[in-house]
Amino acid sequence: MEGLPDAAAFATKLKNTLIQYHSIEEDKWRVAKKTNCCVMRYTTAGQLWNIISPREFVDFSYTVDYNGGLLSCGISLDWSEKRAEFVRGYNHPCGWFCVPLKDNTNQSLLTGYIQTDLRGMIPQSAVDTAMASTLINFYGDLQKAL
Repeated sequence: MEGLPDAAAFATKLKNTLIQYHSIEEDKWRVAKKTNCCVMRYTTAGQLWNIISPREFVDFSYTVDYNGGLLSCGISLDWSEKRAEFVRGYNHPCGWFCVPLKDNTNQSLLTGYIQTDLRGMIPQSAVDTAMASTLINFYGDLQKAL
């Protein structure tokens, strides 16, 4: 088995490849199938030395045009295949609206609605605190990226 690649160089190469794909003019592509929906399985790491177990989510996700912007929404699925090392969390209907401002179409308003049931034995106050700090970090990282 080959050694793992240098992470920074690998990430840069991947980013540049996708930017190159994105720069190709639309009429140069042959679209085989176009859809705005998918099923995703994703995990979170354990917290506090794994006192809080890692979580796994299986979500249906759908993105659609909405008022000149986008609506990306999702909901967890009851997926029978489970991995023992994860607690299966559940996302109730949730989504993100990214809509241009009426008085300045160069800027958009991002609004999110999230209702997550982490399941397992975690006090709700700990969930609320963790979700709040995670969302604050998400918006801060998004602002830096933009």
